[in-house]
Amino acid sequence: MAIVTNDTDQEFDIIIRDFEVNHPDFENFTEEALVSMGKDERFGINTWLDSYLGNAEWLGRRNDNTTYGCGSVQSPALGLAMGSEGYPKEIMTPSGATTTLPAYLANISSAQGYAWYGEFARCTQDPELNPLGLEKMRGSAAELCSDNAESWDISAPDSEKSCSKICQVHVWSKPVYITPGMVKQQLQFKHSEDGEIDFYSPEIERNRLACDNEYFDHWFHDEGSVNKSSNTTMVLSQSALDPKYVEIRKDWNNGGFFPLDSVSDDGNFYFIESKPGLDQYGPQSLSINCPPYNYLYASSQTDFLGKSTSDLCKFWQTNGGPKNKDAAFKAAMTSPFGISHLRNYGFTIMGFIPFEYHKDANEIFQFTGDDDMWIFVDGVLAVDLGGTHLPATGTIRMDYLAVNSHGCHEGDPMLDSCVTKVDEKGAWKDSSVHYIHFFHAERQSDGSNFKIRSSISKVNLIGKPSQSDSNLKEENLYEYYSSFAPGELSTDAKEGEPVCQIPCYK
Repeated sequence: MAIVTNDTDQEFDIIIRDFEVNHPDFENFTEEALVSMGKDERFGINTWLDSYLGNAEWLGRRNDNTTYGCGSVQSPALGLAMGSEGYPKEIMTPSGATTTLPAYLANISSAQGYAWYGEFARCTQDPELNPLGLEKMRGSAAELCSDNAESWDISAPDSEKSCSKICQVHVWSKPVYITPGMVKQQLQFKHSEDGEIDFYSPEIERNRLACDNEYFDHWFHDEGSVNKSSNTTMVLSQSALDPKYVEIRKDWNNGGFFPLDSVSDDGNFYFIESKPGLDQYGPQSLSINCPPYNYLYASSQTDFLGKSTSDLCKFWQTNGGPKNKDAAFKAAMTSPFGISHLRNYGFTIMGFIPFEYHKDANEIFQFTGDDDMWIFVDGVLAVDLGGTHLPATGTIRMDYLAVNSHGCHEGDPMLDSCVTKVDEKGAWKDSSVHYIHFFHAERQSDGSNFKIRSSISKVNLIGKPSQSDSNLKEENLYEYYSSFAPGELSTDAKEGEPVCQIPCYK
């Protein structure tokens, strides 16, 4: 059973799979390659490192951007621009790709403004967003820069944007694009001989080839030759400013999200060691922006504390760059500054969260981060943020899922359980139990941004769900408690019957 640090935290089980940086689907700098192909010989594709130019598969993909490219500012035809409320602006990309979300979710679109991510300066201290008092920050323009950011025109130049919130100076910002429809709408679950669902081995399936997902079958499966797997937990802590939420917030402004590393908590976020007890390859990257070619702005790059990373990037490139598994360590050994930036990028996470739905309580589950994230509720896709992209936000409003019978339509993988979960109109019943599975991939170095903000009532399961040999089945839910509203333990169970809290899920 997962143990929380206090009665306001939520802890849930995750499986982390670590990959080496030379995996073909990782560290590809797809957008940068597209940019450099249009540059002159000083900054063009001919300046890329041998670990890229000498890689026939990488070159082949870059010459077929229609198939392997990602939605971005450079390839808007391949993506969907994200809206300010956490939903894509459109249903279909200009190239014809569509999201695999159910129609009632896919159709929440154009009424929102655009979501912008950027860098901003002359920032002031803020207890939630800037506790370190950083002068320069990166993040959502709506959070850090301007309440009017969502009304900025998609083609507006940086010179026409201004800041008046935590940060006073707009440095740069870009609209956020994702690559839709990379995975199928439904998870596949294994079943025991007696028909019970195994919630810890869900199968997420590729829907189409896009954004360097050639070997997608590796990402969320144990493949002894290409990844290392660890079963562990993640903790969401109660928000200091709004106690109805629990959250984890790791981004460019506070050292980033590196669940395989032990990092100092002194505000400098120095690498200490690989996190004990987790099976991994160790740090093979640096937490700096260092594209593997003669990058036009390389000399002006800094880390979040404003320290120049130019020389460290040169050492990294000299030793082979981001796709060479030994290069980052060799570069880091040149200085304490280099060692501080050692990190283990290149991992995927599958997370599992059972929760109790409370009708009309405006419960949300929201993710913000870079690189791929797909969130399923009751085995059906609810957030589609595929691709290597700037930090994007996806929002799930549980009341909206409830009235749309999410997970209870013909062909849905958990349809059989809907008999006890929905009312006569097909809506989720109050206090019914549901299941979140999320799948996240961190596939490219520079920033690693990961934020979950949630107001759902997580159900803590009795058993050993964090053990690799454990299969979680619905029958385990006879014993649970709600993190936010624990009930009284039942004391009148007959001998041999499960003891549960009220209400019991049956």
